[in-house]
Amino acid sequence: NASIQLPRTTMMKISKLSRLSTGFIVWRIILDRFPQAGAQDDIPEIVYNDGGSHVYKAADQGPTYIDVSNSTSLDIASFTILDAPECCSEDVVDEDSIRPTIRVMDEGSFLNFDGEMTFAFGSNHSVYGGTAMQISGGASAYLGVGALQGGDVPLETNDEDFPDGGNALAVQGVNSMATINGTTLIGGEGYYPGHSLYVRHNANVTILAGDFQDTIYIDTGGKVYVKGGNFRRRIVVVGSESRIQFLGCFRSIFNGLREEVIGTFEGSETTVRIEVYPTQNAILDLVEVGECELPPQSGSPTPNPGTRPISSSSTTPPTPEPTMMPVTNSGIAVLGKVLCRRCALLASL
Repeated sequence: NASIQLPRTTMMKISKLSRLSTGFIVWRIILDRFPQAGAQDDIPEIVYNDGGSHVYKAADQGPTYIDVSNSTSLDIASFTILDAPECCSEDVVDEDSIRPTIRVMDEGSFLNFDGEMTFAFGSNHSVYGGTAMQISGGASAYLGVGALQGGDVPLETNDEDFPDGGNALAVQGVNSMATINGTTLIGGEGYYPGHSLYVRHNANVTILAGDFQDTIYIDTGGKVYVKGGNFRRRIVVVGSESRIQFLGCFRSIFNGLREEVIGTFEGSETTVRIEVYPTQNAILDLVEVGECELPPQSGSPTPNPGTRPISSSSTTPPTPEPTMMPVTNSGIAVLGKVLCRRCALLASL
């Protein structure tokens, strides 16, 4: 009988994923087709650039990069696990040199990431974790049901010389846009974890719903409009042209370097508390939607309603605390202590 030889990293994922309740589906997806990833100068990739509309299915290829350009549309089908090839040559010293797993790269190009049991992961590397998805150059994307996780920096290199896990989603460039409506976004593990969401260079992101398990970072004119979501870590906003806007019934209370945004989103009765760290005159914008009654809390500073620039005594954004903590919410606390974060992510959906 012929034996099937799978890459070592694929076998590790199979070993972990097979323990989940979704094991049968995951096994079928992983075992369908997983060719050995090539070297860095022989990169497995799929390019969609003919201006048409396409669907990427799980059986199309094994670990691969996907590029979408030239006003082309791509729909990621349900039951797809998209992994980056093994990355990279050891001379990579710049995180921008590590290729995102999915790139949507120019105006008119569009990605629909809204399939059931759909996941994309950034590449793992000894210096920087890779980004799972990057939207740039005026492209746009809709992210619904599914999950993104940035690439990990191996534990043995998690020191101050090799600090950063990969970002789950990066949106950058004028006219680049993304709408997030239910996606789970997790930064890659590292001495400093990657961001759930990184928005820069005048890009725009609208958040309707989603689970942001790591930091959101906004700079160089990036703008994020928040109408819902679960925000487990801080939101950092840098620069006078950068903006974070919350729509609903909110107030903010200044506490040292941070603003605590407190209130409810439209249509929700659940009070949320979100830590926002604005620096260098970044804009915190609270837009009232619906009938709002927000009296100050007893003993608290006066709430800050409306739109205003905020500058703190610090001229640099706070450094994310080094942490290797597992996910502790969404009913997977116990699982997260036993399995890797990737397994916990799969089990949460």
